[in-house]
Formats: sequence, C-alpha cells, structure tokens
Amino acid sequence: QPRNNIWAAYRERFVNSVNTANPATDFLRLFMDDYVVAFPDVPLFVGEYHAPGGRQREQLEVMLDAARSDSSPLLGLSFFEFQVRYDKGGSEMSFGIFGLGDAPLGGLRVGGRGFRATR
Repeated sequence: QPRNNIWAAYRERFVNSVNTANPATDFLRLFMDDYVVAFPDVPLFVGEYHAPGGRQREQLEVMLDAARSDSSPLLGLSFFEFQVRYDKGGSEMSFGIFGLGDAPLGGLRVGGRGFRATR
C-alpha cells in the first residue's frame, strides 16, 4: 500500500515550465490546447519566451492575455533575452531586445582573446 500520493503532491506543489520561440498563436494552438487537457490543474510558466521575426509587442500581448485568463493554467512568462548575445553569434543573434551600439569605445583582451567594446 503506497504511503504517499505522488500524483496529488505533483498537482498541488508543482509548476511546469517550458521554453518556446514559437509565435504566441502557434504556441497556444500547438502546445496549450493539449496541455490544458493533459494537466488541467497544473500551472505552467514559460521560462524563455521570444518569437524572433514577429511583432514582439503583439506577441507579448497575446501571451499575457492568455496568462490573465481564468480558464488558462498559464501563469506568465519571462522574456528571452534582454541583450543580444554577441558571443554566441549565428541564429542566437535573433534573440535579445537590446543590442549594443556600433560606436567603438575600445578593446580588451581576456584569456588571450580580443574583444571590442561599443556603445
């Protein structure tokens, strides 16, 4: 005979989280529609949200409207990410709502690598 109800503890104590780069409407349709069926009473938090290439303000409003809805388990989100990650390069440069300027301030060397400082 089990001594503890693990499923009850999970439903009462846990918040699930997910990261997504999907536009808000796609995320709601492709993920949330199924999530509310599988986990109707388990809150969800989007730990990293950013849909590059879209209209950020509109996308955020759609996501926040879903979080405000009493019928949604979505608690909220954290926007990913605030500053462009120049050190990662490539497709990672699509993320970040703030980028550094291109006016040179100087340079420095760290661990044998040269870096440019801008404003």
